[in-house]
Amino acid sequence: MNNADAALNLELVTSDHGFHDYDVVGHPALRRACVPLDIRKGELFNVYHGESSKSGAKWLGNLKLSLEAWLSTQAAVHQAQAANPALTKTQ
Repeated sequence: MNNADAALNLELVTSDHGFHDYDVVGHPALRRACVPLDIRKGELFNVYHGESSKSGAKWLGNLKLSLEAWLSTQAAVHQAQAANPALTKTQ
């Protein structure tokens, strides 16, 4: 099973300070997602992953669908980088 196929168990931690703050429990890559209370489709929200990384994910109308799409995109990027190491080199 790769990270894109792993189950997403979401636990709402708080809805304070203008965000729904979720823990992603038991996922090998995702740790947390912070979704603004007033988010609209197509807007970005914060996704925390790995040991100390933060990225933006596009809101697709619900959290699970949005995170699954983000994970799928990340898997494709990693696959492309593995197939072509020149994609990961910095100049």
